[in-house]
Amino acid sequence: MNLSVSQLRYLFVIKELARDDTVRSLDIAGRIGVSKPSVHGMLGQLERMKLITKEKYSSVLLTRTGLETAQRYYDDFCLIRDYFERTTDMSREAAGEGALAMLGGLDEEKISEICRSISKVADIPLP
Repeated sequence: MNLSVSQLRYLFVIKELARDDTVRSLDIAGRIGVSKPSVHGMLGQLERMKLITKEKYSSVLLTRTGLETAQRYYDDFCLIRDYFERTTDMSREAAGEGALAMLGGLDEEKISEICRSISKVADIPLP
Protein backbone atom coordinates (compact mmCIF):
# COMPACT_ATOMS: atom_id res chain seq x y z
CA MET A 1 0.00 0.00 0.00
CA ASN A 2 1.52 3.29 -1.09
CA LEU A 3 0.65 6.31 1.03
CA SER A 4 1.15 10.02 0.43
CA VAL A 5 3.17 12.24 2.74
CA SER A 6 -0.07 13.68 4.14
CA GLN A 7 -1.60 10.27 4.75
CA LEU A 8 1.58 9.16 6.54
CA ARG A 9 1.64 12.29 8.67
CA TYR A 10 -1.95 11.65 9.79
CA LEU A 11 -1.32 7.95 10.46
CA PHE A 12 1.75 8.75 12.58
CA VAL A 13 -0.17 11.33 14.60
CA ILE A 14 -3.13 9.01 15.13
CA LYS A 15 -0.77 6.23 16.23
CA GLU A 16 1.02 8.55 18.63
CA LEU A 17 -2.16 10.02 20.12
CA ALA A 18 -3.74 6.57 20.51
CA ARG A 19 -1.05 5.56 23.00
CA ASP A 20 -2.30 8.06 25.56
CA ASP A 21 -6.02 8.39 25.06
CA THR A 22 -8.95 8.41 22.70
CA VAL A 23 -8.05 10.10 19.43
CA ARG A 24 -10.39 12.89 18.39
CA SER A 25 -10.48 14.90 15.18
CA LEU A 26 -9.82 18.07 17.16
CA ASP A 27 -6.64 16.57 18.65
CA ILE A 28 -5.40 15.57 15.21
CA ALA A 29 -6.11 19.06 13.84
CA GLY A 30 -4.22 20.65 16.73
CA ARG A 31 -1.22 18.38 16.42
CA ILE A 32 -0.84 18.76 12.65
CA GLY A 33 -1.91 22.39 12.53
CA VAL A 34 -4.78 22.04 10.07
CA SER A 35 -8.48 22.81 10.13
CA LYS A 36 -11.10 20.34 11.32
CA PRO A 37 -12.58 20.09 7.79
CA SER A 38 -9.12 19.11 6.50
CA VAL A 39 -8.95 16.38 9.13
CA HIS A 40 -12.44 15.21 8.20
CA GLY A 41 -11.42 14.87 4.55
CA MET A 42 -8.26 12.93 5.31
CA LEU A 43 -10.02 10.67 7.81
CA GLY A 44 -12.49 9.81 5.06
CA GLN A 45 -9.60 8.75 2.82
CA LEU A 46 -8.00 6.67 5.56
CA GLU A 47 -11.34 5.07 6.40
CA ARG A 48 -11.93 4.11 2.74
CA MET A 49 -8.45 2.54 2.77
CA LYS A 50 -9.55 0.52 5.85
CA LEU A 51 -6.78 2.03 7.98
CA ILE A 52 -9.09 3.66 10.53
CA THR A 53 -12.64 3.56 11.77
CA LYS A 54 -14.56 6.58 13.01
CA GLU A 55 -16.65 6.10 16.12
CA LYS A 56 -19.16 8.22 18.02
CA TYR A 57 -18.16 11.67 19.20
CA SER A 58 -15.43 12.05 16.56
CA SER A 59 -13.18 9.36 18.02
CA VAL A 60 -10.81 7.65 15.62
CA LEU A 61 -9.40 4.14 15.92
CA LEU A 62 -6.67 2.48 13.89
CA THR A 63 -7.77 -0.82 12.42
CA ARG A 64 -5.45 -3.79 12.72
CA THR A 65 -4.28 -3.09 9.16
CA GLY A 66 -3.92 0.59 10.03
CA LEU A 67 -1.80 -0.14 13.08
CA GLU A 68 0.42 -2.59 11.19
CA THR A 69 0.80 -0.15 8.29
CA ALA A 70 1.54 2.79 10.60
CA GLN A 71 4.13 0.76 12.52
CA ARG A 72 5.85 -0.52 9.38
CA TYR A 73 6.09 2.94 7.86
CA TYR A 74 7.14 4.45 11.20
CA ASP A 75 9.97 1.94 11.59
CA ASP A 76 11.20 2.81 8.09
CA PHE A 77 10.77 6.52 8.83
CA CYS A 78 12.94 6.26 11.97
CA LEU A 79 15.65 4.31 10.16
CA ILE A 80 15.86 6.80 7.28
CA ARG A 81 15.56 9.88 9.55
CA ASP A 82 18.28 8.63 11.87
CA TYR A 83 20.54 7.81 8.93
CA PHE A 84 20.08 11.30 7.45
CA GLU A 85 20.72 12.87 10.83
CA ARG A 86 23.93 10.89 11.39
CA THR A 87 25.40 11.24 7.92
CA THR A 88 24.48 14.83 7.02
CA ASP A 89 24.32 18.23 8.66
CA MET A 90 20.52 18.02 8.71
CA SER A 91 18.66 18.82 11.89
CA ARG A 92 16.42 16.09 13.29
CA GLU A 93 13.38 17.97 11.98
CA ALA A 94 14.83 18.36 8.48
CA ALA A 95 15.94 14.71 8.46
CA GLY A 96 12.40 13.73 9.45
CA GLU A 97 10.87 15.81 6.67
CA GLY A 98 13.30 14.24 4.18
CA ALA A 99 12.45 10.75 5.37
CA LEU A 100 8.73 11.48 5.16
CA ALA A 101 9.12 12.84 1.62
CA MET A 102 10.94 9.67 0.58
CA LEU A 103 8.33 7.40 2.13
CA GLY A 104 5.49 9.31 0.50
CA GLY A 105 7.16 9.40 -2.89
CA LEU A 106 8.25 5.80 -3.35
CA ASP A 107 6.53 2.44 -3.53
CA GLU A 108 7.02 -0.06 -0.73
CA GLU A 109 9.49 -2.18 -2.70
CA LYS A 110 11.84 0.79 -3.19
CA ILE A 111 11.47 1.77 0.44
CA SER A 112 12.45 -1.75 1.50
CA GLU A 113 15.50 -1.65 -0.78
CA ILE A 114 16.59 1.69 0.67
CA CYS A 115 16.11 0.48 4.25
CA ARG A 116 18.10 -2.70 3.58
CA SER A 117 20.91 -0.61 2.06
CA ILE A 118 20.93 1.83 4.98
CA SER A 119 20.98 -1.07 7.40
CA LYS A 120 24.03 -2.58 5.68
CA VAL A 121 25.96 0.66 5.21
CA ALA A 122 25.23 2.15 8.61
CA ASP A 123 25.26 -1.16 10.46
CA ILE A 124 21.80 -0.45 11.84
CA PRO A 125 19.56 -3.50 12.32
CA LEU A 126 16.24 -3.46 10.52
CA PRO A 127 13.19 -3.32 12.80
